[in-house]
Amino acid sequence: EGRLPHEMGLLTHLKILNLHGNALSGQIPAGVGECALLQNLDLSRNRLTGPLPPKLATLGFLKKLHLERNLLKGDLPKSMSKLARLQVFTAYRNKFRGPLPV
Repeated sequence: EGRLPHEMGLLTHLKILNLHGNALSGQIPAGVGECALLQNLDLSRNRLTGPLPPKLATLGFLKKLHLERNLLKGDLPKSMSKLARLQVFTAYRNKFRGPLPV
């Protein structure tokens, strides 16, 4: 329970972050884009709100992104099309709108 700290961007060598089902609330901090080596990010089954931070698209090593079952909303950032290594993206049961960036 709680919020993701803005300081999580200081975890520059982090490769896997699994916070599935932790009752997290608030927005995904832009600092997550500073976790340059992140390969697997699972924030599913929480109560996260707001849009996705555009800096998420700077995660060049990201292979898996799980965001399902949150309260996220808005358009998916067009910059997400830059995630060339992304293999798995799950975002159902949110309030996203618009097309999937390709």
